[in-house]
Amino acid sequence: MTTYSYSIVLNDSEAIALNEALNLLVELCDRELKENPRAPFYSWRDSAMRIHEKLYENTRQTSGHFCDPETGEYTIWIDDTRPPRDISGSDE
Repeated sequence: MTTYSYSIVLNDSEAIALNEALNLLVELCDRELKENPRAPFYSWRDSAMRIHEKLYENTRQTSGHFCDPETGEYTIWIDDTRPPRDISGSDE
């Protein structure tokens, strides 16, 4: 059997939407398993729960703000997550 591993980067709204979709899938599976236990609802529920556990596991903050309580200086920062430019300097 061939096995794959997947990586995905989500923004805030996509992570929220995925979280809600997983919750809906678990609710659906619970309802179906209560009424008439059968495949594929066992495996779907198990997969949804495992994905949900991993959803926020590798969260990385990419922007933010900070107010220094002593000086009152306010700082906003944005992380540049673009890949590095090619050594040749072209942005192709």
